[in-house]
Amino acid sequence: MQKPLKLPLYSALLTLNLSLSAYAATSSPDDSSAENDALEVIVVTATGNEETLFNASVTIETVSAQDSEFDRATWIGETVNRMPGVYFSKLRGPVDAPSIRLPVSFDNVYLYLQDNVPLQSPISFNHAAFSYSGALTSPGGMEILKGPGTAIHGSDALAAVVNVKSKQPVYEPETLVSYRFGENNLQDIRLDTSGALNDSNAARLAVSYQSDDGWRDTTAWDRTQIIARHLYEDNGWEINNILSYTKFDSQMAGALTPEALQNDPKSDGLADAVNRAEARDKAEYFRLSSEIQKALSQHITLQITPYIRTIDSQYMHTWEPATTPITKAVTDTLGMLSRLYLNWNESSSTILGLDAELTDFARTTEQTRTTQVVWGTTYPQGLHLDYDVNYTSLAPYIQHTQSLSEKLSLVLGLRYEHSDYDYTNHLSSADFSAENPSPFLLLEERKDNFSELLPKASLSYAISERHNVYLRYAKGFRIPDDSDLYILSSSQAEFSLEPETIQSYELGYRGWLGEGISLNAAVYRMIAKGGIVTGIATPAGNISVNGGEEQYQGIELGLQAQLSDELMLTLAGATTDNSVKRRFSDTQSVLDGKTLINSPDPIVNVRLQYQPKVLSGLSAELEIQHTGSWFLDEANTRKTDAENLLNLRMEYAFTEALLFDIKVQNLLDNEYLLTAEAPVWAPEGRFRPGSPRTFSAGLSYTF
Repeated sequence: MQKPLKLPLYSALLTLNLSLSAYAATSSPDDSSAENDALEVIVVTATGNEETLFNASVTIETVSAQDSEFDRATWIGETVNRMPGVYFSKLRGPVDAPSIRLPVSFDNVYLYLQDNVPLQSPISFNHAAFSYSGALTSPGGMEILKGPGTAIHGSDALAAVVNVKSKQPVYEPETLVSYRFGENNLQDIRLDTSGALNDSNAARLAVSYQSDDGWRDTTAWDRTQIIARHLYEDNGWEINNILSYTKFDSQMAGALTPEALQNDPKSDGLADAVNRAEARDKAEYFRLSSEIQKALSQHITLQITPYIRTIDSQYMHTWEPATTPITKAVTDTLGMLSRLYLNWNESSSTILGLDAELTDFARTTEQTRTTQVVWGTTYPQGLHLDYDVNYTSLAPYIQHTQSLSEKLSLVLGLRYEHSDYDYTNHLSSADFSAENPSPFLLLEERKDNFSELLPKASLSYAISERHNVYLRYAKGFRIPDDSDLYILSSSQAEFSLEPETIQSYELGYRGWLGEGISLNAAVYRMIAKGGIVTGIATPAGNISVNGGEEQYQGIELGLQAQLSDELMLTLAGATTDNSVKRRFSDTQSVLDGKTLINSPDPIVNVRLQYQPKVLSGLSAELEIQHTGSWFLDEANTRKTDAENLLNLRMEYAFTEALLFDIKVQNLLDNEYLLTAEAPVWAPEGRFRPGSPRTFSAGLSYTF
């Protein structure tokens, strides 16, 4: 039986909206900047080129560069959690566990971009990808397109596209130097400088270093990042060259048992056998892209973006305490994004595109400890995995926008994507012995390929200059990554998989309820099919299959209200119903109809910003983050408690150049959880506690 959407939260929000509308009818502050900030911002994620958010026929949430700067975030969740239906949980160091319309996920269901270019390859998804972005080093704003991507987006854009924009070079000289410090030995240093090289060239360099000892044992981390940009503009050409480099090193604390959570929440949760010095998650990231744009005529613009990317990462399997192997992975990519923008007239335009990617991916997993026997399986000292995958992807697409009338606009898109995997295993039975066999299935060389046709359609109707509604359908997909296909235990049999797909239906609204009050709202329903189901028994051994259906539906609201010249209210809320429609494609399951784990509901973020006239230069913000409960187990027998956090941010401008700020996170020192689950191997539950009240302060100087 289909579950109804839960509406009590939004009944309350509707009451708030109506009361604010009544307030607006009798109050008329200077609200032009509030309206511009809310809906008239320029976005690029849906088309790869600039368009006004108010007119977009997709749900896009934005965070401005100014708001990002004010947050002084040392972890990206401090900023993105202000968006309706977006919830990032901190896993470790700079690594996040995101939830956008779907449960908190560690799979390749989100496409991460930096300045419109993918941060990683679909062949090997790493949920640390967002830590490679320049969101905290060069905050030029963020956009999250919710639901499957448009025709310009490929695999991994299953549930959302996250696009981080770095600051563009400017011709007028400007430099920012900032330093912040805080509890747990927090250190955050930034340098950002930009200026003209000559009349046609400008450059920007942003450098940052962050480190934190963490409030729990074995949670220290540090990150160094460089974002360098070069802009060339002349004779109809615009070239944006962007170099990005990131290096981070994070210790890896584990989840806690209920007893440890109660008695010693600062403990690292690692077994005694784990070598703390080697329990690390490390990565080095390099990417160079060049967006080349040329107006070929009044109606035709060519945009080509070649890029190269290298990711070198390693981490310890701390969740396997008896063996603690270390996995190393190297990903080398050469890619190209090419688009032809055809602006036929004021009411008709077309995008023709072709995306291509060549990636060499190599993975090794090595156990340095002596041979161990765990649950009857021998894990010998030495290499367990050593393989390469050559990944090739080619994707042509078309997206056409047509004004059907003065108020009605239609967008149609179609993308075809084909990917090839060429797998080579560098280990064989000769590398093992009868006494110390391979703990993994030794696959032969093989090739896999995946193809998908992705239709998109949306209608946008301008009710008036202040109200716009849109209706959207989109199909998204994600291909299996290397771990789904090639990391198989010795008890498994070889198998093949198909991509997981999702069908999304959405109704949205953007507009102004009154003077100084803007609202964006969306109702959506998404049906995912062909998700990967593991542990299916066959005579040859256990395999994974594509199976069943999962349903995601919800309501999202974003409200911004200029209450007075001094007060601004921003509210973001979402309620969801994420459930298993059918666990398997061909048989019933006790899990059919159950709510998916790690699906907090509802999620509400409220921010009240205050800029008093009597103390010019002071800005303060009080933030409330409410996270609803979620199920710990697939059988839905245990749930977490709902949680509330209160955060305070304040800054004072001594001069136009010198700023001082303070920030207190978890002001009331509440206990809360970052992650919580009760898998079959730990039915009593495993928990990652959130940090207690934490203070930090900073100084920044602009010249």
